[in-house]
Amino acid sequence: IAVHKSLLSWVSAIKLYSCIKSDGSLWTWGSNSVGNLGDGTTVAKSSPISLAGFNWKQVSCGELHAAAIKNDGTIWWPGDCGQSMWNDKI
Repeated sequence: IAVHKSLLSWVSAIKLYSCIKSDGSLWTWGSNSVGNLGDGTTVAKSSPISLAGFNWKQVSCGELHAAAIKNDGTIWWPGDCGQSMWNDKI
């Protein structure tokens, strides 16, 4: 898989994919059955969509969730935790 030079980090987990570009923007795509893409829907996306600003440092994902850390150290978690937006801090 070719990784574009503007990507800071990239992860995949079975049906879910996420990446952070060098500008700090968070992108995600794939299965979205429990809102795990964080776009407020449960509609799968075949192409990357940009989400929630430009302050992302690290991202991780599993089959039914994604989690990300912002530059301020807060952890954000959409998906199979009762919410479907990137506005929930832990």
